[in-house]
Amino acid sequence: ELSPEIERMAKEFKVFTRSRKIKTPQDVLRIVLLYCGLDQSLREIAANFTLLEERITDETIRKRLTACGPWVKALLTEMLPKKT
Repeated sequence: ELSPEIERMAKEFKVFTRSRKIKTPQDVLRIVLLYCGLDQSLREIAANFTLLEERITDETIRKRLTACGPWVKALLTEMLPKKT
């Protein structure tokens, strides 16, 4: 479960605006973590998502990841401790 603040930020940064193939902000974060954290390729993420949720293309994953940059930066700014 994501906090309401993270979900609000996803909508504010237009990372998650409507439910189509990617149904929740959690799905968006899962895609980001698979790509950045586990270093999976776009095709691997699309295959993983297709097996668990709904059919999606690697191009759709790429477009969503491209739009996530400012959101991820804002999330990290909120989550990481501030320098003193």
